[in-house]
Amino acid sequence: LRKAGVTHAVILATDTDPSDVDRPEIQEWIKEAYMKGDLRFQIPLEKTVSIIKNSLRSPTHVTNRDAAEWAQDYPLQLIAFGSVNLSRSEDYVAGTLAKIEEYGFKGIKLLPFSQFFNPSANDNIEMLMDYCSRTDTSVLCHTGCAAGVFEYPEFSLNSRPMLWEPVLKRYPDVKLVLAHFGAYSDMYPGIWFYEALELMRKFDNVYADLAAVTGLLSLEHITGEI
Repeated sequence: LRKAGVTHAVILATDTDPSDVDRPEIQEWIKEAYMKGDLRFQIPLEKTVSIIKNSLRSPTHVTNRDAAEWAQDYPLQLIAFGSVNLSRSEDYVAGTLAKIEEYGFKGIKLLPFSQFFNPSANDNIEMLMDYCSRTDTSVLCHTGCAAGVFEYPEFSLNSRPMLWEPVLKRYPDVKLVLAHFGAYSDMYPGIWFYEALELMRKFDNVYADLAAVTGLLSLEHITGEI
């Protein structure tokens, strides 16, 4: 970072676990998504489940502890964001948030597509938002599609920006950053960009980043709206 002239960077943890795919409710969710799209004509359901499971943990996986230790080693360069999987039990989420507070993270990274939760219908979302309100912690949420099987929109519907609207009405003080501006998609570039834009118009506490979608800045009609 120093050699490249980068003065500050954010390191993001990702709380994803391949064992989540073994849960019956996640199996059913994957099956429903599979039956809605064209992927069912290309590879069997069992192969799809296997691909998703293998994608949830990689050699470069960053845990909350990793992020905390790296930020502690380089406090002037790195800002750490933790992560919590809201589709898990209430006790799990509460315990993870306690560790996040102990680590002193500035924000929390959410990945609705690979953590298998819908922000507008999740039982733990209030616990998260109450925590963020109390600690002035920002939420950075993936929006748009993602790599691999999640390039198919039916597998990334949980990452639509609009799903945050009912939550934001209850928590106007919690900062929400829409990662990738709702636009990330290899198959359908810009897929939910206008949803993200509309959400930002409605709520002063909503922001967006251009990670992986810097091409938006080259589109004249879109740049004017930003």
